[in-house]
Amino acid sequence: LPEIEKETRRYAEFLVNRNFVGADVLVGTMAGALKIITKYSRILTPTGEISTEKLLEEYVYPLVGQAIAYSYSKKSNISPIQDPNALFYTLAKVLFGINEVKSRKMGSGEIILLCLSTKTEREKAMQFFNREGDNYTLLEIKTTNPKELRKFLINRKINPDNPIIRNPVDFLHLMCYYSLLLPPTELKEKYNELAYKYPKEADEAVKMASILSTLKDPEG
Repeated sequence: LPEIEKETRRYAEFLVNRNFVGADVLVGTMAGALKIITKYSRILTPTGEISTEKLLEEYVYPLVGQAIAYSYSKKSNISPIQDPNALFYTLAKVLFGINEVKSRKMGSGEIILLCLSTKTEREKAMQFFNREGDNYTLLEIKTTNPKELRKFLINRKINPDNPIIRNPVDFLHLMCYYSLLLPPTELKEKYNELAYKYPKEADEAVKMASILSTLKDPEG
């Protein structure tokens, strides 16, 4: 397993540093893991042989997700994202297309893959999507209009006037909204106020914004 971790990080860093984006990064990093796995006819642990399904779901996919997150964090000169919700949302934006106009649409298989890669429960992951038939649209910011962004927050069950922050994604979206309304000094005061109440969420939101800014994403 340490060998898989080392190789996935090497592949992910190579791709990210050469500005590959989207599924290319995911597939390329996965190739690094498969390169190691295919060297062995079977993998044993003190408790016995690991099945291919268990190896992928419990070890390979999480290591791939961590490697990609680590590579983007390193490129942005920040520590890696730790919160599963923050990691899931960031990788959804990073890996499934960069589009400044339309929100990302994902299938259930892609969502399951991301859940496995970030160790996020599927039920919790679904808070970031609107379902449209067999497709799921990521609930992400695509406007700089304060009124539209306020509607977006309310749709995500976030009260911008008296917010209760559930995770770093909420924090990030709120700060995007406040940045359209407040001058820099007041925006900093608002950030400090919320960060005092939600320090972990604030820290992770800053990491998310740093990574997304390298991709010229509106939430960066």
